[in-house]
Amino acid sequence: MEELFKTEFESYQPGLCALVENFVPCFERHGEDPSTLFPNIAAIKELHSSLLPPSLQVGASKEEAASNLASAFVKWAPAARVFYAQFCKCQTSAVEKQLAACAASEALATDVAVIEQDLRGRGLRVWQLSGLMSTPFQRLLRYPLLFAEVAKEVQGSRAEEPATAALAAVQALARHCEEERHREELRGALVGCALKRELSKLIEPPR
Repeated sequence: MEELFKTEFESYQPGLCALVENFVPCFERHGEDPSTLFPNIAAIKELHSSLLPPSLQVGASKEEAASNLASAFVKWAPAARVFYAQFCKCQTSAVEKQLAACAASEALATDVAVIEQDLRGRGLRVWQLSGLMSTPFQRLLRYPLLFAEVAKEVQGSRAEEPATAALAAVQALARHCEEERHREELRGALVGCALKRELSKLIEPPR
C-alpha cells in the first residue's frame, strides 16, 4: 500500500498537474488545440484530485487506510473508464501531433524544452513531455499489480472485501482500455493499408 500511495502522490498526480498547468497553456499560447493534443487529460487530472486526494493516506490503522483507498477507487473507476479509454485511444496520435507542432515551430519547441528543464529542476521523476504523455496508460496497467499487493496485505481483515472489490475494478478498467487502444491501433493499420492500396492504384503505370 505504501508503494501505491508514494507513486500516486509523489509521481503520478504531479505529472498530471504538469501536463495540465504547464504544457497545455504552452501549446494554447502557440495557437494549438489542446483537445486533440491532450485528450481528456484535464478531466483525468481533476478526477484524481477530487476522488483520490492525499488525505486518503490518513487513517487510524492500515486497515482503515486500505478500506478508504479501496472505496475511493471503486467510486473512481466508472468515470475513469470513460476518460482513460478516450485518452488511451488517442495517445499515440496526440504525441505525433505534439511532435509535428514542435517541428513546425521553433518557438514552441523552445518553450516546451524550457518547461521540461524547469520540471526536472523541481525534481519530477518524469519530466519530458513524451514521458508524461505515456504515464496514464502505464499507470492503468500498474494499478492491478498495486492493488493485488494491497489485497494481500489486508487479507483476513475488514479491509479485505473493499480491497478485493477495488482490485476487480482496476483489473476491468485496465482490460477495457487495453482493448480500446488495440482496437484503435488496428483501425489505424487498416486505414493505412487502404490508403496504400489507393495510392498504388494512382501511381501504377497504365497497361
